[in-house]
Amino acid sequence: MARALEVRTIREISPKQSWVELSIHEGRYHIVRRMLGSLELPVLRLIRTEFGPINIGELKEGRWRNLSETEVLNLFKALKL
Repeated sequence: MARALEVRTIREISPKQSWVELSIHEGRYHIVRRMLGSLELPVLRLIRTEFGPINIGELKEGRWRNLSETEVLNLFKALKL
């Protein structure tokens, strides 16, 4: 059973269309689509903005960047390593 940790509406485009931001604990395959689909809310587009303690920022799809020392330390803390 999956659940969202936090959900908020960012922008309402029309009565039947909105942008929402949600936080989940683990990113299983298509979990967001399945969660919203169970509420009969279709998902047209997903945008990942964070991955654990790492903020993706303006990084484009298919691109990468080196992590800062702080990000690496925060990642190890999040993984309890």
